[in-house]
Amino acid sequence: MIYYITIHHNTDKFINLQASYIKKYTSSTISDYKVYCGLSGISKCNGSEENFTKHSFIDLTTVLNQHWFRMNYMFNKIKENEIFDDEDILVFMDGDAFPIDYWEPKIRKGLETHEAVSVERREDIEPLLDEKWKPYPHPLFFATRAKFWLQNELKWGLNESIGAQTAGNLLKKWFQEHDYSYEPLLRSNVMNIHPLFFGVYGDIVYHHGASSGLPIV
Repeated sequence: MIYYITIHHNTDKFINLQASYIKKYTSSTISDYKVYCGLSGISKCNGSEENFTKHSFIDLTTVLNQHWFRMNYMFNKIKENEIFDDEDILVFMDGDAFPIDYWEPKIRKGLETHEAVSVERREDIEPLLDEKWKPYPHPLFFATRAKFWLQNELKWGLNESIGAQTAGNLLKKWFQEHDYSYEPLLRSNVMNIHPLFFGVYGDIVYHHGASSGLPIV
């Protein structure tokens, strides 16, 4: 089983698009899947009902409006409802991201030698971020075995007192301290119409890059 965690905030314009691509490039691969989809500031979900048969929608209206906190909240919801098998995969993915190819074989191959596979946005310099935190696993697409995340009580979070100002910094620190590794997925655009937006990573996942908004090129 594959468990997706994704969050949509204030706009539903990516929900149907994301759901259709998840269906296209996951349901025909090795495993079945479920999508735990958090909604905030969205009254209804427009789109084709057939795209949402694997979705569980969770109201995040009253949950702290911090992306890292809401991702942890969503995983706790999965724990309440699911029992993980050894090969189950957990995928955190931004609301404006979606697979564009059959990604599961590549991820499972990466998990043979690493504990996770994650996007690294090396094109996003983040000049105010301390060099020791660069690069880091990015939650726009992060895949690991569900049991690994559960058994190690992993979480997304911030800790500005030590300079960890972006979700993924503390996870990087934890991986280093415990001698674990993740395989990076890097930007692989054949053509770049913008240095940051409209990104393709590892040839398997697209990220709009503007938090569900329309970027200005």
